[in-house]
Amino acid sequence: MEGAAVKFALDKLTVLLNMGLEMYSVSNEVRQMESDLRMIQGFLQDANSKRNKNPGVKGWVNEVREVAYRIEDAIDIFLVDIEGNRPRSFGVWSKLVRPVKKPFKVKKLVDEVKAIRQTLRNISEVKNDLGITNVGSGSSPQHDQELFFRRGRPSDDDDSEVVGLDSDKDQIIRQLLDKNISRRTVLSIVGIGGLGKTTLAQKVYKSDKLRGQFDCCIWQSISQKYDVKYLLREILYSVEPAMRNKEPAIRDDDLTSELKRSLTQKRFFIVLDDVWETDLWESLRTALPDKNNASRVLITTRKLDVANAADGGLKPYELRYLNDDESLSLLLQKAIPIREPEGQHYLTDLNEVAKKLTKKCGGLPLALVVLGSILSRDRTYNAWKRVNETLEWHDDRAKRCSEVLLLSYLDLPYHLKPCFLYFASFPEDYEISAKHVIRMWIAEGFIPSGNGTMEERAQNILEELLQRSLVQVIKKSWDLKCKTCRVHDLVRDMAIQEAREENFFTVFTKEDDEIQFSAEKVRRAMLQCSPPTNFDIHSINARSLLLFRPYEYKLNNRGFRLLKVLSIERVNFRDKKMIHKSWLEGLIHLRYLGFRSCRLSSEFLRISFSNLKNLETVDFKGTSFKLPDRICEKLHYSWQGNYYFHSLWKVPSLRHVIIMDGDICPSFPSKGDHLKNIQTLKLKMGNWRGSSIKERWQYLKTMLTRTEHLISLAITSVLLPLLSEGTRDLSCHETIRSLFLVGLWVRDLCVLNLGMLPTNPTKLTLSWSKFVEDPMPVLEGLQSLTILRLWPWSFVGTKLTCTEGAFPRLQKLELVCLPHVSHWDIEKGAMPRLSHLKMYELDKLQVLPELQNVPMLHNLGLDERLYETSGQPENRDKIQHISYVRQLKTPYN
Repeated sequence: MEGAAVKFALDKLTVLLNMGLEMYSVSNEVRQMESDLRMIQGFLQDANSKRNKNPGVKGWVNEVREVAYRIEDAIDIFLVDIEGNRPRSFGVWSKLVRPVKKPFKVKKLVDEVKAIRQTLRNISEVKNDLGITNVGSGSSPQHDQELFFRRGRPSDDDDSEVVGLDSDKDQIIRQLLDKNISRRTVLSIVGIGGLGKTTLAQKVYKSDKLRGQFDCCIWQSISQKYDVKYLLREILYSVEPAMRNKEPAIRDDDLTSELKRSLTQKRFFIVLDDVWETDLWESLRTALPDKNNASRVLITTRKLDVANAADGGLKPYELRYLNDDESLSLLLQKAIPIREPEGQHYLTDLNEVAKKLTKKCGGLPLALVVLGSILSRDRTYNAWKRVNETLEWHDDRAKRCSEVLLLSYLDLPYHLKPCFLYFASFPEDYEISAKHVIRMWIAEGFIPSGNGTMEERAQNILEELLQRSLVQVIKKSWDLKCKTCRVHDLVRDMAIQEAREENFFTVFTKEDDEIQFSAEKVRRAMLQCSPPTNFDIHSINARSLLLFRPYEYKLNNRGFRLLKVLSIERVNFRDKKMIHKSWLEGLIHLRYLGFRSCRLSSEFLRISFSNLKNLETVDFKGTSFKLPDRICEKLHYSWQGNYYFHSLWKVPSLRHVIIMDGDICPSFPSKGDHLKNIQTLKLKMGNWRGSSIKERWQYLKTMLTRTEHLISLAITSVLLPLLSEGTRDLSCHETIRSLFLVGLWVRDLCVLNLGMLPTNPTKLTLSWSKFVEDPMPVLEGLQSLTILRLWPWSFVGTKLTCTEGAFPRLQKLELVCLPHVSHWDIEKGAMPRLSHLKMYELDKLQVLPELQNVPMLHNLGLDERLYETSGQPENRDKIQHISYVRQLKTPYN
């Protein structure tokens, strides 16, 4: 982490040197400090290799990191102090072209620079006594980036394979389906962290043997700091999804009775993953009725007392450790995929040292998988021998796992470390949006220069962390990249510990923690706890502030002047005293601003954003807020709820625009090329009515002709009628890969011929287009399609046909709410790569199509009616080759 801190400090010094401050005698001091810091940078690699064995070296490294932070702070504070003198086009890499009007601020900076130089000299003198040598600064970010491109992104194969759990899965399923026990039972899987409890529970939950046995199946993750009302609400919404949008929302006091009512007539199967406290089950027990219908609850926990308290009449299932053979198999599976041609050759040379390494993992699958990822990077005997010598032996299995996890962190290149530690800022079990964490990295300045765009390089970093098994994919996007992710609890604990020790990030989860929040050294902070009465939040040097809980925080205008990232979710700011108008307006370094699902006061709505010259990302999803017309010209990403600002289309740097309930206004520029760089455009236009429809449609068409680099386009407008003009403009967009079109107007786009569509989309979603004729003959001409979703009322005809050779690359197909379809023909050779299929609310379809003609299909989701018919004789042969057939409670799960 100190390597990254030094790199950030050197970048800041470059900024300062580019500001034209020669007349103030600053430049010479700054150049000397830059030289001193670069000299120390060359010693860091050797110091890091010795830090864990020499406390003196560790202290030296900590001093280097702190002085790098001090340099960054001094320059950022100086930039804030001279804000009044900054020209309008000021940015972190721009030059000041006028003399500074506050020379006393320059003198303050000069004094601080001199003091820091003295500290650097002291640090440099100590290194010789510690035996630290200059071995260079290690691999460069550019070199590592090249490795990213050569490695490519993670495999699309399912990487969740585990060793030794099949017999465990079968035993648990037998207990869950035991017909001799009619009462509601609670079976617990018990074991330490990293043993595979969640993985085993997932295998059980997805098992074909449970298909059709329960009226509803629910998976609910539990965090260590749980909220019972939130859990009750989420389980209720899983049972009855329609209640999520009910107005008014169910009161907290009624949640227990409502959930009990919803489950009373159902045989349910509920998984509660990662339960820490016995009190949790006691809080949920009364909401889960026992009607002697053999309902089941499955709990995963690290604590045996939790398991015994949940159901004293059922013996907990204590998960065993992997034996030596199983451990070796899992390690090699990750380190040397046997499907690689050279895999067997590696096995011969490395088998003996691999056996020694497995001993140090203590039979813990998480440790084996992470260690396998480390070993996969250099498959030579000497490299594996060095890793074996680095890992210490511990009798305590948990310590062995911690040792492996720490090694995986220390093995990261310096520019990956801050990106990984940033994951510690999200709550436990939080499903993290890849695009949002990437935008935060960019705002913080974590992404090194190199080939491709900033976002592409950030995506490569995320994929590298995925390959190293430090981050887990939850969902993939249309282009098979990571859409959402999370980190394992033990990995997160390690990241929090390292982030706190390195003064990178501080996570406040208990009320007692917050008393220390005002400390100057807090550089980044995440709060997920209720603050004390009258407690206000401030920190002088903080770069990031993330709030995730619906408590009433007071943001103090004395602090946070250096913030780059401000991300707030589900917080009520209706009280104008909770946030100072002048405070937010003064955050000149702010690059990422997010108020997701928040309630804002009228005082907040009058905030001026004209000073936020460096703002790159705004995210007001789920929050009603109208951005002012004057806003930073550097904006790249805009995700807004119900409004947008009129000058949005004039921002030349804009890349991504999402407007959930907006409008294309007549102020759209009639000239200029401001839109040519837009890559993502998502518009939900619910208020297009009356005589202005054609005018606004023309604005949209004009806009689309100027988006030369558009990759993802989504247009939703159910009220927009058929237009005789069509929109042939889409056909010229060879760059579009993802297309999401909703509304009757889509019929005019597609019904005539294929030439009206983009030529190379890989994902296509259509809804409410109400095609009368079968759209398949047209759509199968899109040879690059990998995902096709025909959603509600996209087709109102009766017959669909997929001919031989149709959709050669299609992997996922969803047919949802096509109520008139009574027949679907699938010819042999159609959809040869289709692996996932969903069929939901095809009300007139009585018999499944010829799915036996789709040999690669292994995941089939059906609504309740089709699911019940799948077991009938006429359908049985059609699905016998499909490994996973499931009942869908909602078409979009």
